[in-house]
Amino acid sequence: MPRIILAATALIAIFALAACSPGASARPSSAASQAASPSAAASAASPAASASPDSSPSAAGSASAACAPSTDDATVDATIADFAFDPEPLQAKVGDTVGWTNEDAAPHTATLDEGDCGTESLAQGATGALTFGAAGTYAYHCEIHPNMKGTVEVTE
Repeated sequence: MPRIILAATALIAIFALAACSPGASARPSSAASQAASPSAAASAASPAASASPDSSPSAAGSASAACAPSTDDATVDATIADFAFDPEPLQAKVGDTVGWTNEDAAPHTATLDEGDCGTESLAQGATGALTFGAAGTYAYHCEIHPNMKGTVEVTE
């Protein structure tokens, strides 16, 4: 029982710190509730919940088919630091595996705005990877901190 209380206290502290950080959303309770509720996080990642500025016909409407979580070594490295994705925009080629390494103390994800493709929640020092199988421009965000946004430009 003490472990459960300790874990709950740690989660509350992480969300409080994330909400007070320089890159925090203007509505921290929204981000905390999305992270705490699987159904809220799933609806936030759904195509109907957010529109992408994607203008590429090859990627529009097929982001899930063009992207897949991967356990392969990254061929393109990216970082998450100071509540931002780097580099921005991210350049990759069809077939590349993009690996995001979280350098922040707060957890983050890299989740496509359209479709259901994204990394798991990444703790500090962890890396999550996605492989892109089709050319296009893919807008993405952090599910935990929706104000964090990035773009992956995939070319042939």
